[in-house]
Amino acid sequence: MTGLLGVDIGGTHTDVVHMANGRLAVTKLPTTAQAADGLLSGAQTLGVALEGLELIIHGTTVATNAVIQRRGARCGLITTAGFRDVLELRRRDRPHTYGLDADFQPLIERRDRCEVGERVTAEGDILTPVDGDQVAGVAAALRDDGCEVLVICFLHSYANPENERRARLAAAEVWPNDFIVTSSEVLPALREFERSSTATIGGYVQPLVVGYLEALKGQLSERGFTNELLVVQSNGGVMAAGVAGRFAANTILSGPAAGVTAATAIAAEMGIDNAVSCDMGGTSLDICVIQDGRPATTAQKALDFGLPLALPMLDVDAVGAGGGSLAWIDGSGVLQIGPQSAGAEPGPAALG
Repeated sequence: MTGLLGVDIGGTHTDVVHMANGRLAVTKLPTTAQAADGLLSGAQTLGVALEGLELIIHGTTVATNAVIQRRGARCGLITTAGFRDVLELRRRDRPHTYGLDADFQPLIERRDRCEVGERVTAEGDILTPVDGDQVAGVAAALRDDGCEVLVICFLHSYANPENERRARLAAAEVWPNDFIVTSSEVLPALREFERSSTATIGGYVQPLVVGYLEALKGQLSERGFTNELLVVQSNGGVMAAGVAGRFAANTILSGPAAGVTAATAIAAEMGIDNAVSCDMGGTSLDICVIQDGRPATTAQKALDFGLPLALPMLDVDAVGAGGGSLAWIDGSGVLQIGPQSAGAEPGPAALG
């Protein structure tokens, strides 16, 4: 059997769609602890032989849920001297004007944020070359303290990334894995906070995304699938699974973007130019406006308060209020919903 396989693995359910000879077959399964099992079980349920498939396109919420639920990797940050607290200072705004709880915790704790001597001007001139030995020493200390990912973000590296490149080479000599993220590679654009935040988000989810995709590719290979596995990006496009691991930040809205792309196509088939796409999963509710046949896009979105992601993406509003979201009481005695989710095990109460 040939054709294409589309797979969306969320925190609660896994949806598998097979398209061949102009016909669609669909199945839905509970997501298991080993998320890749849902793809394999779905293909088996539909009677699809993986070795005969031409292509698999995969939308995933692995990165999305890791950020919403704060389950990412422990990261260390190396930045320009004097800019250690950019992630914490952010834009000095507040989540609620009159809220009692204004506590904010960046993805990287202060103890894991370190400074080195280097400086590049806004015009790209190197005033102070980075000291490779100093970078290696700081990286080794972060490694020994338990950090899994190293994020390097220097002032004005968008104008000249040379210091970041040298720092990466120096850090790689002592870092135990390939999880080193440089801000100039992720987002070569001005505004230090947004660039730092975007690079940090990418590093925060990278081990999860890489581990997940490597395991998935291995299982697919064992079952005879030798063609390409593509991962949906936040902008609605796709990229090879090998690239997705390196640019993990681009998969933050992978699952939601896949749903919006499908909703846009369905609306077009029905002759509808203007619509609202609503996609409720177990963990989040994702909404996007479709106008004149095109989904709304944005160059920046706050994934949570104080967590801007500055990459081209579909303008999906994702909130932690899905079908399996858990109710809880906050410190001021107010009822809250999410972002914690019951997932597929034990699952929402509606499943019995």
